[in-house]
Amino acid sequence: MHLRLPPAVRQELQDAKTLVLRRVRESLLCRECGKQVSPLADVCDHCGAGNPVKIHISPTLLFTAIACEAYLIMMSLR
Repeated sequence: MHLRLPPAVRQELQDAKTLVLRRVRESLLCRECGKQVSPLADVCDHCGAGNPVKIHISPTLLFTAIACEAYLIMMSLR
């Protein structure tokens, strides 16, 4: 049996993935200067702030993004 996603469902999955990726990018901004920083950085490359990134991504949100991406990939391979 071969199932295809309706366009509306596919768009909802894409939108969910985009939202999660935007939130992840926003969480990787330095708390002092607001510029993008590596999540592994001990010091901001731009302003020198210590511990510049505090990640506030819920595990549920991250799992949702991964599930959406996996499903979209799986459907595109069919």
